Amino acid sequence: MHVHRWPLGLLLVLALSGAPDRAGAGEPPLAAGASGGYLRLRPTLLEDARLRRGLLSVLDWPPAEQLRQQLRLPAFGPGLLKTLGLDGTRDVIASLGLVDTAAVQKLLVPDRLPAAGKVPTVGYQIFIPYLDEGTVLGSLERLLGRRRVWVRPRQNPAALKELIGRLTDERDRAAARKTDADVVVQSMQLSFVLHVRRAQRLLEIRVCTQLHGAVATFAPAPAALRARLQQAGFFRGAAGLFVEPRGLADLGQAVGASAVVNALAGVDPKVKLQLWAAGVKELRSIEPLAAAATLLRSLVLSEDGASWELSDEGARQLRGLPYPTALAPASVRRLALALQKRLGTSLPAPFSSADLPRTVQEGGFASLWVAAAFLWPQALAWAATHGRALLEKPWPPELILPRVAVQLDGKRHRLELKLKGPLGLRLPQHP
Repeated sequence: MHVHRWPLGLLLVLALSGAPDRAGAGEPPLAAGASGGYLRLRPTLLEDARLRRGLLSVLDWPPAEQLRQQLRLPAFGPGLLKTLGLDGTRDVIASLGLVDTAAVQKLLVPDRLPAAGKVPTVGYQIFIPYLDEGTVLGSLERLLGRRRVWVRPRQNPAALKELIGRLTDERDRAAARKTDADVVVQSMQLSFVLHVRRAQRLLEIRVCTQLHGAVATFAPAPAALRARLQQAGFFRGAAGLFVEPRGLADLGQAVGASAVVNALAGVDPKVKLQLWAAGVKELRSIEPLAAAATLLRSLVLSEDGASWELSDEGARQLRGLPYPTALAPASVRRLALALQKRLGTSLPAPFSSADLPRTVQEGGFASLWVAAAFLWPQALAWAATHGRALLEKPWPPELILPRVAVQLDGKRHRLELKLKGPLGLRLPQHP
């Protein structure tokens, strides 16, 4: 039994062959329910260090950085676009953290162990614009060459038989039989499904923890979401990242549940249920934090600042506050005291407890993301009330930046942090 590699000649045949195209004209679609958010990136950023320095943490956003590492992309720098065969004038569009939230919620029952193999899947969908098909496929050969690769398995009975023989989940085997992908890549932890969209000169890459998740059809995001993104400025400039608090909570629970299920494999059955119940309790602890994000509805990061979509309550509560323009302790304290006075009688349940730091820590990395991105007004008010920071670092350590100008646009219900210098907004990273 041998593994199908990608000799360049085969890639060129694949690139030049007349396989039917499955994509129409128009913009790359966004998938519905991307819990990790939506990422838009102009490929020229990969070569321009000046732009990258002012990009905030769009490139460092944990789901995006994790994906970059999994794809083993080369170091950013001059000449990268030509090497990869990418089109630097069009955007890369990615839907990050596609999870079945209903399935995850059904799984998180403390007194019932999950059935064998019922691990939540987490998927990504990426559209990459290319100039030269042979070059971009050749670069993929180099990037993924050490993995097991099958070219058009549905049209190659021998390759399909070998691929199915390496899969242990019957759902994955059924997916392999029906996929019309140009390329399937299978590794120990991830499955990649690639489609060449020739009419649009796009390479679509679907990545998932299981093959049946990567082959599944991702429902397109509703037009209303694209309209929200447009209004928020997601499509302006060289890059954008859009996230929402409930989505981050869903992603954290999916990733956390998968980690707990895998960790319990082989554990003594006598203590397995007890450990599972403890894991469920921690994963559930993020829910009140996400529910408490009543002021800031969504966040868009771009290369020139951060922009929050405000609820009606947020527009009312966050107007007229002494926002600092420098990270001086006195300036942050003034803002914290003002928020304490403004929000003190209306702080949500998690912020009424002195044990709030423990709640945030128990929820894991997703709780940190939700707190840092969407709960910093309440967190500052809490810190002023209790006389200590929410976390060991000053709170929020990354959201009150030196050299920023703050604008509150009451008509559009948006709060803007505009960078005046090449500083990065860095949200907490996955430990």
